[in-house]
Amino acid sequence: YGAEKVMPHYNVMGVAKAALEASVRYLAVDLGARKIRVNAISAGPIKTLAASGIGDFRYILKWNEYNSP
Repeated sequence: YGAEKVMPHYNVMGVAKAALEASVRYLAVDLGARKIRVNAISAGPIKTLAASGIGDFRYILKWNEYNSP
């Protein structure tokens, strides 16, 4: 989520997530021509030190729990 939306106090983690997601997309295109698949897993919100700076993190956890299969 932090790679797509700007969240206060998330700072470097959002940038790192965005860079990782972009890297996966570019690798998938570059290596796909050789029939090599590239995937990434997005685990969803997890209680971490980085998440502790997000003011409404409890709401994000509840929203994810309700909306995930």
